[in-house]
Amino acid sequence: GNIIFISSIASERDLNAPFGYACSKLLLNKLSNYIAKRYSSFGVKSNVILPGNILHPSSSWNRKLKKNKSKIMKEIKKNVPMNKFGEAKDIANLVTFLLSDRSKFINGSEIVADGGQSIK
Repeated sequence: GNIIFISSIASERDLNAPFGYACSKLLLNKLSNYIAKRYSSFGVKSNVILPGNILHPSSSWNRKLKKNKSKIMKEIKKNVPMNKFGEAKDIANLVTFLLSDRSKFINGSEIVADGGQSIK
């Protein structure tokens, strides 16, 4: 089996996300680690993806861009080294990789996909 959770970089850094959102995502990270450790001997892998700012039609980012595109893009350029939003397909490609045999030794990992925003 293969379990992939979708969390958020807000689970690991204070990004002014709502407290409940950040906490729930942190709990997903911990649940994934628990499953990876306890069930890998049964052939179960568990990993978690921590996306950053992903732009899609129903995202809050899309609504914010419509209100004030220059302000939002200025914030992205200030905080994201790649100077852009991620796309849903970026996360889908990572999921596809984690489901493939090419990731057979990856288990219990928290994989960040955020354009470099989490770099300390």
